[in-house]
Amino acid sequence: MDFLPALMLLAIIGIFGLEQAVKGSLARGIVRGTWCLLLVYSVLFNALAGIKAHAMENWFDGNVYFGEGQMDKAIKCFKTATTQGPQSASFHVAPRKCSFPFRAG
Repeated sequence: MDFLPALMLLAIIGIFGLEQAVKGSLARGIVRGTWCLLLVYSVLFNALAGIKAHAMENWFDGNVYFGEGQMDKAIKCFKTATTQGPQSASFHVAPRKCSFPFRAG
């Protein structure tokens, strides 16, 4: 991640250079609108990826608690993961396995 600030600077210079190279207010507006849409898409994509990663983290925590026999904490983590990632089948099946008696080893 050490290269990220330099890459961001290069992208900003490129955007401003493209805006300066384009003649006419309509074309410049189209260029500006396009890069604004790409920026919004990038931010939303990263935010949604973060939500998915957080749901997976809760699911893994639930599995750890299940393995340790702490069913209350496991169910809480599984339900949190289910609300954050409702499309994942494994998130929906996991709370059901906590209802069975736990047997170690």
